[in-house]
Amino acid sequence: MSLVGFAGTATINAAQSQMLIAIYIIGNIIAWGGIGVLLIFYKLDKIYPRIITEMKQREAAEAAKTTANA
Repeated sequence: MSLVGFAGTATINAAQSQMLIAIYIIGNIIAWGGIGVLLIFYKLDKIYPRIITEMKQREAAEAAKTTANA
C-alpha cells in the first residue's frame, strides 16, 4: 500500500483505491485458493475410523493390564 502512497488519514486517490480493491479481492482469492488446495489433501475423514479402532484397542489393552495387576 505504501507503493501507491497510502497514508491512512489523507484522502484516497484512484491508485490507492484500486490497490485497496485489489488487496480485498485478490487477497481473498489467494486465501480461498490456498484453503481449497489444503482441503484436497485433507485425509482425516478417510483415516478417522482406523484411528478410533486403534484407540479402542489401546483402551481395552490398558484396562486389561490394569485389571490383571489389581
